[in-house]
Amino acid sequence: MNMTDRQTYLGDLASARALLMGESRSIVEILLRHPTDDEWKRVVTSENILQQKSPVTAVRIANLLRKRLEPLGEQFLKAVESADDQLLRQLLMVAVMLRSPVVEDFMRTVLLDAVRRYQTSISKADWAQFYQDRAKTIPVLAELSDKTVNLAGRNLMTILADGGYLDSGLKKNIQTVYLLPATKRWLIELGKEQWMNTMECKV
Repeated sequence: MNMTDRQTYLGDLASARALLMGESRSIVEILLRHPTDDEWKRVVTSENILQQKSPVTAVRIANLLRKRLEPLGEQFLKAVESADDQLLRQLLMVAVMLRSPVVEDFMRTVLLDAVRRYQTSISKADWAQFYQDRAKTIPVLAELSDKTVNLAGRNLMTILADGGYLDSGLKKNIQTVYLLPATKRWLIELGKEQWMNTMECKV
C-alpha cells in the first residue's frame, strides 16, 4: 500500500471536524455560480462568506468542502442548496462517506454490529480497535501518529452525531435514522443503493 491508498481510504476525516451544514450550504451557493479562481478567493477570504476568524482557516474549510461536494455534480449541489435540514444532513453524510470511505466502513461494521448486539452506545475504544484491525490490511495506516488517529476518531464521532446516528460525539448513544425518499433516490443515482441498510443501521 502507498500514501494514495491511505488518503483514498481516510479522505478528509483527519481534517474535517463535522458535517459543517451551514458552511456546506454557503460553499454550494458559490460553486453553483461556477466561480473563477479569483472570484473563489475573493468570496472565501475578502468577503469571508464562511465567517471564519482567519483567512487561512476559511481557505482550508472552503477547499475541504469543495473537494467533498463539487465532484458529485451540479444536480447534487442544487439538491443540497434547496434541502431542508433533515435532507441536508443525509445528503452531506452521503458526501462524507464517498469522500472518506472509512466512514462507511466504520458504520457498516462497528455501528451495525453494535445495533445487532443491542448495544446502546459505542465508544472511543471501538474506533481504536477498528483502526488497529484495518491497519493490518492497509499497513500505511499504521504510519499515522496516535494524535492523528485519535483526531480522526473524534471527528468521526462528531460527524456521526451531526448525521443523527449518535446523540452526541461525547456520549455516543446510538440513535435511529430513517432515510428520506430523496436520499434513497440519490444513493441509487450514485450507484450506492447498497448503503441504504448501512445508513439506516438495518441488520
